[in-house]
Amino acid sequence: MASAHAVTRLPLFAGLQPRRFVVIATLCAVFVGALPSPAAAGWLATTIPPTAAEPGSEAARVIDLAESKLKARWKFAAIGPTRFDCSGLVFWAFREAGLLDRIGDKRRGATGYRNWFTNQGLRTGPDITKARAGDILIWGHGKHAGIYIGDGWAISALVNPYGVRIHRWNKINNRLTDVLHVQVSREAPES
Repeated sequence: MASAHAVTRLPLFAGLQPRRFVVIATLCAVFVGALPSPAAAGWLATTIPPTAAEPGSEAARVIDLAESKLKARWKFAAIGPTRFDCSGLVFWAFREAGLLDRIGDKRRGATGYRNWFTNQGLRTGPDITKARAGDILIWGHGKHAGIYIGDGWAISALVNPYGVRIHRWNKINNRLTDVLHVQVSREAPES
């Protein structure tokens, strides 16, 4: 007599889409040491690099606040305090520093910041040599935003598993397309 409950057997990899398989294979290779980790490959910082802004300056305050959220998880449209998306981290850091007026007084997406700075005449192309500590960097014509620290480093909220991280400006999936010049001091106020 046949059982009323038929068992369907699926091949081992039936549920894995090709893209997922590549991700899993890459992660396995990293874990066993076949590929370098992001930190070993040099695109993620393992320690906080020095900032190009003087301690006590407005730019240093924004960067310090963003760095206080290192390793916070990424979540779409989140503005903290424990989860962020890229533009949410930018907004949160400037708001907490009391400098929201320097980025247009409200929360915007990366494209919104790009457009606002363009309208203010404070946007240049992808020339990283023109970026100063505390400026906002835009990748992919508005697909991603972060804060420039200096010496080739930026901080931004990357899609999980990374979250808020310090990374090389030129080592993420999108090409740098804009430097947004935030009008903040980079020198400590005189006492």
